[in-house]
Amino acid sequence: MKNWWYYHKWYVVCGVILLLIVGDLLASKFGWFQKQPDLQIAYIGKTKLPEDTVAALETVFASLAGDYNGDGAVMVQVNQYATSNPEIQTEADAQPDTSSDAAPIGDTGIVTSGVGNGITGVGSTFSGDLSFYQNAYEIPLIGDITDCASYLFLMEDPKEFQLIYQLLAMPDGSCPDDKDFSVDGKVFRWDSCSLLSDAELGEYTDSMLGEEISGENRDLLSGLYLGRRCFFTDKRSANEEECAGLWEELVRHLRAQ
Repeated sequence: MKNWWYYHKWYVVCGVILLLIVGDLLASKFGWFQKQPDLQIAYIGKTKLPEDTVAALETVFASLAGDYNGDGAVMVQVNQYATSNPEIQTEADAQPDTSSDAAPIGDTGIVTSGVGNGITGVGSTFSGDLSFYQNAYEIPLIGDITDCASYLFLMEDPKEFQLIYQLLAMPDGSCPDDKDFSVDGKVFRWDSCSLLSDAELGEYTDSMLGEEISGENRDLLSGLYLGRRCFFTDKRSANEEECAGLWEELVRHLRAQ
């Protein structure tokens, strides 16, 4: 045995090191030994929210949520999906829309190419860099939808989102009828919920077009709309029941309109 160890010890050491490296790579890829979010929220707007605002969002919802997955920590994750680049958008706004083969939805130039079950092909009447940016935003959002990662959606324009993806749930959590693309009863404004509007949100500092801007996080969030997703398949978001309970708690604190 001593002779075997003398001649093979470095092979064993190298093998152990290799196994540790492979194990670390797999753990990083699949999130082993890492705390997972109890709740994920997808933000969909024209531009990304400042980091300070995202941090305030996560803090507020962490105070309302709980340790749903039992890992000893309450973690909320905001996934941002910006529909346009402000620098590209400024240039695009000056260009007339000459498309004639598709019907635009709203004033964004986004068109549907078949709506159904939350996974939708989306085209754009914009061209050049803006069209590329639009497609770049759609791919990770569709990935989020397919994986059922985010349970809540925070949106600038819920009507457009529902027209494209038809993913916002009915008041009872079920999916809407095939012909129902409305947002009635499916969303509420941030400032209509006392749990959210009365929360301490702090201030933000950000840079836009080379200039530093600052303001109140409340101002950025007050006009946004919150909705929850429905599930067209058996795949569900993590901690779905607990997240549904949080939604019901938010709805109970809506102010009379």
